Amino acid sequence: FRVVLMPDMVALAGTGPGTLAARLAELAASPAAGRFADGRLVVSPFKAEAKEPGWWRQVLDTLRTRHGTDAALLPVFLDFPANAARFAPLSEGFSEWGNRSYTAQGGAAADVARAKDLGKLWMQPVSVQDARPNQGIYDEAGNTATLRASWQAAIDT
Repeated sequence: FRVVLMPDMVALAGTGPGTLAARLAELAASPAAGRFADGRLVVSPFKAEAKEPGWWRQVLDTLRTRHGTDAALLPVFLDFPANAARFAPLSEGFSEWGNRSYTAQGGAAADVARAKDLGKLWMQPVSVQDARPNQGIYDEAGNTATLRASWQAAIDT
C-alpha cells in the first residue's frame, strides 16, 4: 500500500517552508510514499489554506531544488470554494475535509464540477463520523450511514 503525505497545518502552523520540505523529503525516501504515475510525490496538506499559495510554492521549489524530489500539491481544504481559484495555479487537484454527517453529503457533485472547471482532479473524502468535544461538535454517524453516504458520494463522482 501507499501512504499519501498529509501535513497537518494546524499542528505545523509555526513551521517554515524549508523545514517542512526537509521533513517531506525524508518521508519521500520510503517506498510507501504515495506518488502519481509520473513519479511525483503527492503532498496533500490538511487545512492547506492556513498558508498562502506562495508559501506552498516555496515548499515545492525547495523539495525540488534542495532535495531532488518532484512533488505535486493536492491540498485538503476546510473551505474549498473560497480557496480553489487561488490554489489552482500550483495544485494538481483538490480535496476538502468534508462533512461528517450522513445528512450533509449532497455537495460533492458541485465540488467535483468546480475542480474539473479549473482543470484539476478531485479526491473525495470518505468519513465515518466526527466528535470534537473541545468544540462542542458531535455528528451522529447513524450507525454506518455516514460511511455509506460518503463512500457513495466518492463512487458517484
